[in-house]
Amino acid sequence: MKRIKKYGTFIAFSIFFSSLTAQMTPFAVINDKDGYTNIRYGKDRKVIDKIRSNQVFAVTSIVDEDGWQDWYWIDYPNHSPTEKPFEKFINKTKSGMIHRSRISFLTDLPQWEKSVTDSTLICSHGSSKITVRYGKFIKKDHHYLKDPKNVILKIDGSEPWGIDGILYDNTTEIKYIKLEINNKMICEFPKESIKNMLMPTADIHQFGVAEGSEGTLLLYMSNSDAAGAYDVVWTIKSHRVSNQFIYRNF
Repeated sequence: MKRIKKYGTFIAFSIFFSSLTAQMTPFAVINDKDGYTNIRYGKDRKVIDKIRSNQVFAVTSIVDEDGWQDWYWIDYPNHSPTEKPFEKFINKTKSGMIHRSRISFLTDLPQWEKSVTDSTLICSHGSSKITVRYGKFIKKDHHYLKDPKNVILKIDGSEPWGIDGILYDNTTEIKYIKLEINNKMICEFPKESIKNMLMPTADIHQFGVAEGSEGTLLLYMSNSDAAGAYDVVWTIKSHRVSNQFIYRNF
């Protein structure tokens, strides 16, 4: 089955997803009272998998077949059958298609209020808030793996996000993310979930917190504006970070 050409900019994507913010991956969750939606593939629409409530996926394009304009291609993480304390998903792991009626884009869900102050992003709802603090990346405090051309491949043993193999003096990183409920500190995001999250956005239009079902919160960001650009969603369930989905839409 053919796919429609994947456009390099959101201007082309907006033909399909006009409600979304410029340049941000069209992240979504399912809208299904059964608590899951079948993922299909092929002209016979064979069921190949299931995606469940509050499992984030990326919508990539409309299915390129006559009469299939109500079906969307998606990239989605390979969730474990049993829930783990924390899972980190990097880029797509599986692909398939689902019907548009089963899709709820994160930007169309109820949103928390947003504000930006000096080196801080805040999303709040009443007396609850999520705070993202960022600051200068201190190059001397880290270890690097480089290729023969001195391009950075890994920082502290992991892939860096937000750069294209080069660190500059103005490179920033996420220092911490904290969740407060009813003015009470609930949790700080795991170190693993913010590691090498470089060049976080300072644009109020490029981040937010969406409310999923059953009290789930979804913190999303579109970071950097150069070749190392990436999008990320953290899923918070029962007042803890359950998983993270890092994705590049190119």
